[in-house]
Amino acid sequence: MATDPTALYKESLLENAPPIKIVRLLYEKAILHMERARRLNLATQAALFTETLDKADAIVVELRLSLDPAPAPQISSNLESLYLFVEERLSEALAQRNPEELVPAIGVMNDLLDAWRSIELGGQAAA
Repeated sequence: MATDPTALYKESLLENAPPIKIVRLLYEKAILHMERARRLNLATQAALFTETLDKADAIVVELRLSLDPAPAPQISSNLESLYLFVEERLSEALAQRNPEELVPAIGVMNDLLDAWRSIELGGQAAA
């Protein structure tokens, strides 16, 4: 458990956040890691490239594994396909040491993030 007041505050915010906000934050963090990896100089920062993409991949895998198909099987299936596509792009970027493989993955995640934001805003308007 964190003892730093700032860390405690952030931890409290997450623990009390609505699920849709947590999903949005996960998307934002995954995109941040992918964009950061794209900007790295692979000649001098190969290890950081791998570490950064591993973090993005862990988030995307967690999003995929947390899907619950019961309420909306078709939406869940579509999201799973998109997450698998993103995971493939991350794997290709790592295997080929090619940051450009991340461009389509970032695009998909940004599109999904926009959709989650609109759902989140719609829910706030209804409340």
